Amino acid sequence: MRGFDEPVVPFTGEVESETLIKFMRRNSVPSMRVFTDQLTHPLFLEGIPAVILFTEEENSALESTFSEVARNYRGNVLELMFLKSGVSSTIEKMLGQVVGLKLEQ
Repeated sequence: MRGFDEPVVPFTGEVESETLIKFMRRNSVPSMRVFTDQLTHPLFLEGIPAVILFTEEENSALESTFSEVARNYRGNVLELMFLKSGVSSTIEKMLGQVVGLKLEQ
């Protein structure tokens, strides 16, 4: 059982190695992650592409829509991360400035 997204994801494809491996890769990571310091290495040094939602609101319609898009695209774009980020830590503020966002102080 997984501790993110849907806890149980039934496999409904044909039982063959390629289909099963694709299913496992797609469902092995959360569709959306919260930005943490541990993600700076994959994002900046490894260059993994990411779509980041900067928000301080919890459970908003925007976050809900972002989560739905992340679930729909998970596994369809190789290694694309969907991240939710606040603007409270220094690294989040710097990241926001790098991508050209004006963040409230």
